[in-house]
Amino acid sequence: GIASAAALSQGFAGYLSSFFDIPKALASLSLITFIGLLAFKGINESAKAAAFFTLIEILGLVLVIWFGRDAFVSMSASRILSVDPTYGISGLIAGAFLAFYAFIGFEDMANVAEEAKNPKKNMPLAILISLIASTVLYLLVVVVATTIVSPQELASSGAPLSLVVQRSIYDAGFAISIIGLVAAFNGVIVQVIMGSRILYGLSMQGWITSIFSKVHGKFQTPTVATLVVVLLMMAGTVLLPLVSLAQITSLLVLSIFAAVNLSLVVIKKRHP
Repeated sequence: GIASAAALSQGFAGYLSSFFDIPKALASLSLITFIGLLAFKGINESAKAAAFFTLIEILGLVLVIWFGRDAFVSMSASRILSVDPTYGISGLIAGAFLAFYAFIGFEDMANVAEEAKNPKKNMPLAILISLIASTVLYLLVVVVATTIVSPQELASSGAPLSLVVQRSIYDAGFAISIIGLVAAFNGVIVQVIMGSRILYGLSMQGWITSIFSKVHGKFQTPTVATLVVVLLMMAGTVLLPLVSLAQITSLLVLSIFAAVNLSLVVIKKRHP
């Protein structure tokens, strides 16, 4: 969560640079600070903000797909399934590894189960619906993006979706940059909430020091846990570049997912 948010804050700075000449480090740190204060204020405010920004994110992806809809005319199974000789199989594997970064977040819902109404019914539904919707949107965006703009140009752009829209018949790069800012903001707020709740939960169960289980008297949010998560995110965004943070996030999440699923198999065998 910390590595992910640090990467997203740099993505925020990249889209912000489309409008203002602000040092990226300053933009990233300001974003994390603001979101830390919002998360500290309460889960209700944070959840409402995340829900609102998610709707804007979906709108942005739908706009990218709509503006680049001509890409589907030239789409063919052979083109989509072929491997670019410039990158080869090794490039395909590296791309898949990095793209896994886009599929983190679904597990974050489970970490706020205590703050949900009827989690036994709502949590599985929420995770499955969001997973399916995101997969469909991502795949459609991939077809549009790689048809309109070359992979080399996408890789070198600080605001790739804006570039895709600018190359389409509609020059709405400005709007997409705004939505890119919103998407990064939303991603960071989710990770701040998730990270602080994990530390809180571990502390409550006695796995780590009890200081992380302390909650604010008025806002009822985990004070120390939120502060520590925010400070670590700041350190990550200052010390490491965007691609390295994304790679670290993918590696950690893949490792954790594998370990969790193996553990579930063991638990199932022990307790049928």
